[in-house]
Amino acid sequence: MRAISLCLLLLLSSPAVIAQAPSADTTTVVWRQMDAAERQAYLDDSDYQYGRPQEGLTAWQRFWMWFFNLLAELYRFATETLLGQILTYTLCFIFIVWVIMRLLNVEVKNLFYPQTKAGGQVEQAVAGDIQEIDFERAIGKAVQEGDFREAIRLTFLFALRKLADQGRIKLVAGKTNDEYLMELGQHPARLAAQTLRYYFDYTWYGDFKANEEVYRHVSQTFRDFNSRLS
Repeated sequence: MRAISLCLLLLLSSPAVIAQAPSADTTTVVWRQMDAAERQAYLDDSDYQYGRPQEGLTAWQRFWMWFFNLLAELYRFATETLLGQILTYTLCFIFIVWVIMRLLNVEVKNLFYPQTKAGGQVEQAVAGDIQEIDFERAIGKAVQEGDFREAIRLTFLFALRKLADQGRIKLVAGKTNDEYLMELGQHPARLAAQTLRYYFDYTWYGDFKANEEVYRHVSQTFRDFNSRLS
């Protein structure tokens, strides 16, 4: 009975609820329009031009964009990959060696292929002619003609002949300068001989530009060499 009474109560009260529902909105809408001149002023103002399309890039701008992207990729490859790091360090080492050789005025090819000169190769002189050369006259002539490179070569050969005359070394075709110095052992003249060999190697094989100042150092070293032979 209570359930039936509750249902009857709801049915009887529903019309009242419907009757109390709010009515539809009857407000009148008034359309407003912006002044045409004011509207055009806003349209022309760049501060209000949101989302405008991007201007096209020129060919020159596209080239530089590609170039900088390429640099960024190369930098990433050189710094973030093992192969890139190996290549980077190798190129840096080669560049440093090249700079040092340019500062010393040494040609790479001359490190592997000894230069020859019209006056004859060093090996030929050592093989048979060294005992026949009048070194003092030949050196004086080379200095007088300004051929300091030849004068340094002859001075070194003169030192070798002096060592051979004293029985300190044995002149043999094909023997290296290192082998001659090894024969000297701890002889007092060895240091001066090494210095003469240094100047000879760099001016003859290394294409080091010999001048009068360099030859003066060689001449002083040769005098020191002579003083230590006795």
